[in-house]
Amino acid sequence: MALAKRDMCIQRMESELINRQNFMNSKGDEIVSNATINPLLKKVLKEYVDYYDEETSILRHKQDGMSKILHYLDKIIDEGGLSKEDLAKTQDHYNRILNKFEEVDNKMQSLISN
Repeated sequence: MALAKRDMCIQRMESELINRQNFMNSKGDEIVSNATINPLLKKVLKEYVDYYDEETSILRHKQDGMSKILHYLDKIIDEGGLSKEDLAKTQDHYNRILNKFEEVDNKMQSLISN
């Protein structure tokens, strides 16, 4: 059940990320064309691009790290021969990471939508 929830979350994030990227690309093209007319907008555009790149890089790094941890926990659950107590603890950690994963996803969506 947890794996299905995680997979659905990952698929939703990938789909939403593609949609948001397409939206941001179209808006970015508009800003670039307007920046040629307004020189002050060039500086604002550069600062925004730098900020956006840094923030998305941080969030993607977090997502990558959490994906690796989830993969490792999947492997432990499947191959570890854990006791019921250890399995419950591992699943608890797994669920907490999934919740953090969703928080990062929400932050990414918030950053992209603004």
